[in-house]
Amino acid sequence: MKLALVLLTATVLIGGIAFWFLQPRLSREERRLVGRWENELYGQKTHCEFLANRSYDSGATVLPGLKTCWEISDGQLTLTSSYEDSSLLATSALLRLLRDVPILDRYVTLKVKFAQQFSLRWIGEDEVALTLPNRAKEEFNERDPSEITMRRVAAPK
Repeated sequence: MKLALVLLTATVLIGGIAFWFLQPRLSREERRLVGRWENELYGQKTHCEFLANRSYDSGATVLPGLKTCWEISDGQLTLTSSYEDSSLLATSALLRLLRDVPILDRYVTLKVKFAQQFSLRWIGEDEVALTLPNRAKEEFNERDPSEITMRRVAAPK
């Protein structure tokens, strides 16, 4: 029994170490972006935070359960948001019908995944400009700024 406990503990420990080593590491530029940032949009200051585990917090609760991750590659910042919810009505009549079946209702979910890319340009160590690519500018309102400047701020205590 003791041998089985020792082997189980060693397996869990080795598995945990392997999992930690196999996780993608932040690049130098990504480490630079980790922290809390402030920008001004439409005359209002907003804050966002890029965490070391690649999660992104805009401070706004758009949808409960919305998760956003970030990464930088070749000077492009990509924010990928995903949302999964079984409590919302599905748009298809078949999916709405399946949601009414007691056993199937937990398997019928709304899943949404979308990504937004920005060109990233460092202005200084604590200031960065994010620019929408030309094709994305056409999708947004013409009044929206095509470039957002963010400044690093201290995290609240």
